[in-house]
Amino acid sequence: QLLGEPGEPREWVTIYSNPRPEDPGRNPRVFFARDARYKLYDDGRFFDCDADPGELRALVTDRLSASERACQGRLQEALDSAPPEPAHLKRRD
Repeated sequence: QLLGEPGEPREWVTIYSNPRPEDPGRNPRVFFARDARYKLYDDGRFFDCDADPGELRALVTDRLSASERACQGRLQEALDSAPPEPAHLKRRD
């Protein structure tokens, strides 16, 4: 797909990141699913990245619209179906 070939594009991506596993206080580990507009972290924080690109105000779960709830569900399914976190990204104590 990156080269313009046909593929099976997804509506979302999942990201594991732990840039400094030796110093989790400085750059903590994150895991999230993201589509073109929304982002759901594995700790449950859910953001509308169009309206809040700095992720300053998580959306309140009991105030979500039907379409936001549906998107949150799709992103949760993406998190649940992701492969296990790579060992080199896990926190080292």
